[in-house]
Amino acid sequence: MKRKRETLPTEPPARRAEALLVRLKSMADPVAREGMARFGIRTENALGISVKGLRAVAKETGKDTETALELLRTPFHEAHLLAFFLLRAEELSGEQLDEIAGGLDSWDTCDLFCGEIATHPLAVQKVFRWSADPREYVRRAGFSLAARMAVRAKALPDEIFQAILPLAEHYGDDPRPMVSKAIDWAVRQIGKRSTFLHPYALSLAEKMAASPQKSIRRIGRVSLRELSRPEVIARLKPHSVWPEEGVVDLPGYC
Repeated sequence: MKRKRETLPTEPPARRAEALLVRLKSMADPVAREGMARFGIRTENALGISVKGLRAVAKETGKDTETALELLRTPFHEAHLLAFFLLRAEELSGEQLDEIAGGLDSWDTCDLFCGEIATHPLAVQKVFRWSADPREYVRRAGFSLAARMAVRAKALPDEIFQAILPLAEHYGDDPRPMVSKAIDWAVRQIGKRSTFLHPYALSLAEKMAASPQKSIRRIGRVSLRELSRPEVIARLKPHSVWPEEGVVDLPGYC
């Protein structure tokens, strides 16, 4: 028999979030918590709960954006992960997206959040805005979002991603690993999206691989290695085009 959902429409979001937090604390695993540090995750506010366990809680709870936003106001790492499983991305305003991005403090919450909002109407705008933000995890979010969109935002024309690619070189000199790794991820995912985008991403990777700057050179080499693989090239999909012919226009995105 399936368990009943734990959230009830009559309960205020804060009460629902509080009940979920009690459950999360009951699932805490100190041993797993210590192990999280090996993966570069800050553990001071972590409980040590597996993603599988969080997904199970989310499935039982059901989508609930208001409760998700309450969970994000708590300091707990797993509460933030659960929040991203619960929220309905389309219900978030631009201001809420910016607020959430500004509160990110770990690569896993950052990447999960970006995966959930990859098809949001403001996603392209946020790629340009967040990548220009000097805060470490906001900038990572800009490139993580670009990588997620390259896979999930199938309705977007490829020319959008062609316009995004130069951001990689522009911010590639950022020496912070959490930013640098997201940049090469974005270049690789964009390059693997289609036969149209692959040569642009490959050319950019070659240029960056020859850079005298270490961080840019690393991004280029990692991207070039993957985009040059025959099996990657064989899986490329045809170019997705604009519904109407014309010049690429990204009003308000930059």
